[in-house]
Amino acid sequence: MKKLLIVFALIVAFSAFTFANTQEASAMNKGELVDAIAKDAGLSKADAKRALEAMPAAIATALRKGNTVQLVGFGSFSISKRAARSLVGQDDLSARERGCVWLAGGAPEWLHGLFCTVSDTEIVALMAKADDGSPKPLGADLALRCLNSFKSVTTGQLVIRDDVDATDFGEFSVEEGRGRRLNIVEFDAAAAFTERVGRNPQTGSTTKNVVKFKAGADLSKKVN
Repeated sequence: MKKLLIVFALIVAFSAFTFANTQEASAMNKGELVDAIAKDAGLSKADAKRALEAMPAAIATALRKGNTVQLVGFGSFSISKRAARSLVGQDDLSARERGCVWLAGGAPEWLHGLFCTVSDTEIVALMAKADDGSPKPLGADLALRCLNSFKSVTTGQLVIRDDVDATDFGEFSVEEGRGRRLNIVEFDAAAAFTERVGRNPQTGSTTKNVVKFKAGADLSKKVN
């Protein structure tokens, strides 16, 4: 009887430990991300949701024109070379945009980035004028506050090793090793961002963890 009780206690302890680890590793979903952004930026949940949903559309617009999107202190988004080659035949591109798509499809990354990079300012402008059916435009101030909070909240979650799943936009995760996940939209984490994520918040020790990004269906569809 005593041995059975010991075995039972071990099983219960193991199950509790496994459950706790599973809970710690759970991803922050879109609803939780909206709540966190609203709180961090001092916005209503409705405004935070509108702004968050405008972000992938804005990034996709820039990517379809052959640009790399550089979000300061966070990282950069770019389309894969294969995806860029499929966009060459777009009819609504200017001469500059055609050149950027061509560079994205075959030129070295440094050369493409030299001429075809957009920053937070351009993405905020695209978000601000997004048409989501609301009577009042999103506005640049609200878009900027949401973008900054998105970067802050996402970084904070990844530092504690929790994934961020923004559904339509995509999923950010932390994994051991090197290299990027092959995807239609590639993500390079900024050096400062990588350093924060690679440092264990409990011990302060550095690790070889890297940030990976998998584009959501909506972002992939808009780019394709």
